[in-house]
Amino acid sequence: MKKLILISILCFLFRLLPAPGFTETVILRPEPIYIYNISDPFTRAIFAYESRFKTDAVNKISGASGIGQITHSMIKEVNRILKLQGESKRYSFKDVFDPFKTHEIWCIVQDFHNPEYCYDKACRIWFGTGKQHDGMRWEDYYNEVMEIYYLSN
Repeated sequence: MKKLILISILCFLFRLLPAPGFTETVILRPEPIYIYNISDPFTRAIFAYESRFKTDAVNKISGASGIGQITHSMIKEVNRILKLQGESKRYSFKDVFDPFKTHEIWCIVQDFHNPEYCYDKACRIWFGTGKQHDGMRWEDYYNEVMEIYYLSN
């Protein structure tokens, strides 16, 4: 029994000793892995606000769906942009349930309408400029999204 305890103590101490030839141990942190590979913190804040990243989220009032809460009119708009750009790719409403396609749609719309990528303009584009059924305005939306953005950074 004493021999087993001694061996256990020696094994523990051996792990504390540096490897031969090295004076310090460096632990490398891996690059962060972002949900659905969305590295932009502002886009993540939008999608976090819209759906908490739930791919099957559906707004019962507007019909907006997916992690980006995309509407049928947004699908029409992204397809209009693609046509103007001479692209053959088109999206259908079922694509809003695919988080990677939702991110593509976000990027296409923002690159076209907001190439300078201003956060307030991005919110006006995504939310709209009118009031929602509950009285929320785009400015309120912007403030909510920015709160998530600042908390996550």
